[in-house]
Amino acid sequence: MVGCSGGGAGKAASYGPAWARFRVRFPSAPKMVSYTPPPGKYSFSEQVGYVANSPTDDLDPRPGSPLPRPDAFFVTVAKEDTASDALRIVAFSQYLPGWRPLDIGGSPATEVFETEAAVNAPGGSGLSKVTDADATEAELFVAHGTDWYWLLAVTARPSVATAFVASFAPQ
Repeated sequence: MVGCSGGGAGKAASYGPAWARFRVRFPSAPKMVSYTPPPGKYSFSEQVGYVANSPTDDLDPRPGSPLPRPDAFFVTVAKEDTASDALRIVAFSQYLPGWRPLDIGGSPATEVFETEAAVNAPGGSGLSKVTDADATEAELFVAHGTDWYWLLAVTARPSVATAFVASFAPQ
C-alpha cells in the first residue's frame, strides 16, 4: 500500500505521505485516500486519510463529508502553508465543548472522549449524524510543523478507542 510501512492488524506502524509521516496502531490494515482541494477553497494544499475497520471503508477526507458507522478508525493529515495555519486548527478545537489541550511529543494537541450522542448533541463539538448513540467517539487534533493530524475512533469499546488515540505519534 502506498504510504504505509511495516505492521499489519494491531501492530504499530508508520504511515503517511513523505511530508507528514506518523506512527499509530490501527486495529487492522488501513485503506489510504488522498485529496487535493481546488486552489483557494481550503487553507490546506493536500490531505491524505487512512481508514480501518469501517464497515464500508468509505473515508472521504474532504471537509463536511459524512463518516461511516462504527467500528471506524481514521487518521487524516493535511499540509498547510505555514505552522501558524496548522496551530489554528488545534487552537480552535480547544474551545469546543469537552475538548482538552495536551502535548503529543512536543506538538500541541487537543482531544475529546465522549459517547457519540454527547459529542454530536446540540451544543456539542461534533458535526456528524449519530450512527450509534452509545459508541465512544475519541478524537485528537495535533499540529506538527506545517501539518495537522486528525484522529477519530468510533467504537463500542472505549478501551480500544483510547489505545488507538494513545498510540499516535508524528514522526
